[in-house]
Amino acid sequence: MPRRTLPRRRFLQSLGVSTALAPFIPLLESEAGGKENPTRFLLLYTPHGTVHDHWEPDEAPGSPFALKKILQPLAPHQDYLNIIGGLAMRPHGPPGGNHTVGPAYVSTGSPMLEGTQFEHQAVGTPHGWNSGPSIDQAIADHIGNETAFKSLRLGVQGGGGLHPGGVISYRGPNEPLPPQNNPQTVFSTLFGEAGIDPSDALKLRADRLSIIDIIKPELESLQPKVSAADKFKIDAHLEGIWEIEQRLTTTFECSEPDLGGVHGIYDYDATAELTAQQIRLLTTAFGCGATRVASLMMRRGENDNAPYPNLGILDSHHSTSHLQDEASQDTLSDIYQWYASQLAEIVQQLRDIPEGDGSVFDNTVIAWVSEVSVGWNHSIENMPFVVMGGSNVIRGNQYLRYEGENHCRLLTALGQAMGLPIDAYGGFDDGSGPITAFLL
Repeated sequence: MPRRTLPRRRFLQSLGVSTALAPFIPLLESEAGGKENPTRFLLLYTPHGTVHDHWEPDEAPGSPFALKKILQPLAPHQDYLNIIGGLAMRPHGPPGGNHTVGPAYVSTGSPMLEGTQFEHQAVGTPHGWNSGPSIDQAIADHIGNETAFKSLRLGVQGGGGLHPGGVISYRGPNEPLPPQNNPQTVFSTLFGEAGIDPSDALKLRADRLSIIDIIKPELESLQPKVSAADKFKIDAHLEGIWEIEQRLTTTFECSEPDLGGVHGIYDYDATAELTAQQIRLLTTAFGCGATRVASLMMRRGENDNAPYPNLGILDSHHSTSHLQDEASQDTLSDIYQWYASQLAEIVQQLRDIPEGDGSVFDNTVIAWVSEVSVGWNHSIENMPFVVMGGSNVIRGNQYLRYEGENHCRLLTALGQAMGLPIDAYGGFDDGSGPITAFLL
């Protein structure tokens, strides 16, 4: 287990800082030593690729460009937009259907493990979970250790996370971190002590910490007595316990957002409402310092057969993605344009939250990814990537084009943008280094 440093917030509280000063501790942290405003990272996933004719600009890379239909909702934020075409995923290891393994490939840049848990009927070779950490979790390890939540993993109608096609976040090898698809559960996780008497809340935390104090030494005592495989499992449990302890001992000041009504998480008539609720929770958590890292998985890679009644689309997304006629491609473009509008909403909400001399968005990087490039042939060439971010962290207003280069170059660049001291990322990395065009 890595050694943890004591956050200044906990140090100040251990010295008896009064409850009245607690709301100002984050301010003291940001001002101490002249610290800059904290950076944040969001990994956004949507399924089944794109329609390139309606996505990629006609202009030459590096030239001023006009947004096509799918990305048109991002026009108000074009100064912060990077459209990245031409990168490819270069996998090796146990093969799998690209809808199944693609969500892991795109976020980890690493192969699937040998195993028998999952077998795609069209491929016929079984495999396990992924073998590496996803880029959001690598970033969380770097910048997420002083917030109440190291990261948030949110989803919208994406399945139960029991299959690689429904997971984009991995703590490490064989450690999937399923998204939470229920906004009410996310709300309770973030604001579970809201309305509780402060003294009762403190007692509740103390009781939970006392349980952790009992469990941790017992698990730690087992480490030298078990096999390497079991030690790995114990380390994973200890990491989870540490994250719980982190939540219980780290404070943040956060106003509860009004989520509106409660909806069934697989009520497709409520897709827009559920998405809006998760976005509001995400931007609230970023704005108040509850976390600095998040992933948002919209639907799932393994055959998103759901309709989009909010767009008047009643046919399944996956089935439509296998049709090449003009009407079907237009329908798909409508779906992907709606996803772009949700990204635009995230950006706008973050731009509306003040921070320092600017906004929370000024210090945020967002990467929008998918598991394939094109739905009908499952291609993983010419992957559609969008990277957005504030002027304090990356450059924008660029159309970038690469010719079949490894997508791990993008993952490396994202890590560098968030301060990771890396020159490569993922098991597929070929040593070609990061994309540098959007780095400051």
